Amino acid sequence: EIACGAMVGEHGAYGRDFAQLGRFLAPIAFTNVAKDIGQQVLNRSLANGTDAVTTLAGFGLAYTFMKLFSNSLNEMKHVGVVLVTDHAARRRSLAILGLSGILTSLLMMLLGTTKLGVWFVEGLHGVNEATGQAAYVSFLGLSVYPVFDGVASLHIGCLLRRKLSGYVGMASMADMGMQIVAVTILLRTDLLCSSPLLIPILAIYTGVVVRLTMAIFGYYRFVHSHLPANAEAEDANGSSSGTATTSPGYRRILKFFWPLALVKVMQSISRPVVNLLCAHYSRHISEAAADKTVAILSLTFPIGHLPYGWINEARALAPTFRRRRTDGAEPMRARSISLFMGLCLAISLSVMVVLFWLPGVSVALLMKVNGVTRDLAESSVVPLRIFTFFGVAVTIRSHYTGWLMLRERTRAVAPSAPMRVVIIVVMLFVLPQVGVIGATMGIAALLTGFLLEAAIVFAAAMWVRHGMRKAYRPQAQVTEDSDSAGVEEIEMNDRQHLIVDKEYEDEDDVDTSTVA
Repeated sequence: EIACGAMVGEHGAYGRDFAQLGRFLAPIAFTNVAKDIGQQVLNRSLANGTDAVTTLAGFGLAYTFMKLFSNSLNEMKHVGVVLVTDHAARRRSLAILGLSGILTSLLMMLLGTTKLGVWFVEGLHGVNEATGQAAYVSFLGLSVYPVFDGVASLHIGCLLRRKLSGYVGMASMADMGMQIVAVTILLRTDLLCSSPLLIPILAIYTGVVVRLTMAIFGYYRFVHSHLPANAEAEDANGSSSGTATTSPGYRRILKFFWPLALVKVMQSISRPVVNLLCAHYSRHISEAAADKTVAILSLTFPIGHLPYGWINEARALAPTFRRRRTDGAEPMRARSISLFMGLCLAISLSVMVVLFWLPGVSVALLMKVNGVTRDLAESSVVPLRIFTFFGVAVTIRSHYTGWLMLRERTRAVAPSAPMRVVIIVVMLFVLPQVGVIGATMGIAALLTGFLLEAAIVFAAAMWVRHGMRKAYRPQAQVTEDSDSAGVEEIEMNDRQHLIVDKEYEDEDDVDTSTVA
């Protein structure tokens, strides 16, 4: 009876942990899907204008390049989750973000106004002059966006640190909603004929300004008053001391941020590389084959990404729920997060099996939603089925990246993304030799890159864990709670590498806000 009671109690504890994790992840996972929908709205706004092909190509080129930098600055969200422990840390993070954003904006302005842009757009990409002019206007128009997006991401990270993912989800949905409203209104104006490029640009800024405003308001409403002015001063007043509670300096923030930004940039590069090389090989067959390959890749990327892309947001689980706390409360058990990640993977796999493996489902989906021909839809079936296995790699990568972020060892993940690009290029040269070509070759090469990246992140986490155990074994007290890999967590007595945070006394307020 005692054993049965203990088992029931343990299952109940897992259920409560799963409920917390689900409430936290669901809003930000849903917004990940909404971003893909927002992109389709922007494309549709240009498709209604005059010379739609030229404007779509020019805007798409500039937008892709802008997102390359914007996505890297988005990693400031994790700086907010892990390192913004006081007002001084926030100011330092904003300074680093501001400098990075200014450099990014200047580069985009140079691409829009100088011969560097002509070489990059018309020379490197081989587009015509009309498409180039559309790209230059788009570069100038989008040049400030990464700064706005980065500042919003930093404050969103601060909100996620307090588990206010519900509010973060509302801010992101407001962004997407305002973009849709702006596009709907602007399509009824003279801009559609005179300056169609201004429609998506203005819509993007409308959305990000709303998200930025809500993020900053939420920070001052729910977070600012709970942070000390300076963590060192807090220590001097008698709270728990230790290196983990000192205010992060510029070097510590940069050391944490640059590997995540590098990984994001390299991840963003991999898809254009796949498109370029797949089209190159298909062009040896015929121009029609090259066009068909690019069309299939363009169709399958967003659809294949939807069922697993939201798992990327699970990186924030460990830094948010596993921080050691000075108020006496215990952090969530590592096993709960590991099992929850397994549940996320099971959900993703189930969705992909239904969509991509049941006969006729993927073909009907592509024909009805995207309006493509049956031939193109049937040619997309095999690439979509390959996407089924991406969820495994993304789950492993997200889980152990979060583990490394918790310990501020992000430098360990830096080699993973460059190696992903290298293996993708290698596979794109190898696969045609064994008869695999077209879009199937591209998605298979991309899967290989994902799997290698996940393996490197896993190996890096195991290496860091081994080093921590070896360095602090004389001071360590082994706990019974372990991660999914089965290796014991180590409680450090003096030098603590788990994030020690001044948590907030009013937990009911946090829970209520998160549910809301």
